Amino acid sequence: MSFKQIAIVVTIVLALILVIQNTQVVSIDILFWEVSISRVLLIPLLLLLGAVIGYLGHWQMTRNLKSQRPDDMSRSDSGDSLR
Repeated sequence: MSFKQIAIVVTIVLALILVIQNTQVVSIDILFWEVSISRVLLIPLLLLLGAVIGYLGHWQMTRNLKSQRPDDMSRSDSGDSLR
C-alpha cells in the first residue's frame, strides 16, 4: 500500500469512530431557524462540506496557476518602462 492509501484508510477509520461515538441529537441555530439533527448525520455532512470546499479551493488555485504563463510575466518585467 502506498502512503496515500494508508492515509485515506486511517482518515476513514477515524471518521467512523468519531461518528459512532456521537449519536446524540443537537440543536443548531442558523440565523432565525433552529434545526435539530443527530450528530451521526451532522458530522459526516460537515466532513463532506469541508472536503468539497477544500477541493474547490485547490481547483481554483491550480486553475489560476495554469493561467499565469511564464512568458506573460517576463514581458511585464522586461524593463521597457525605463527606456
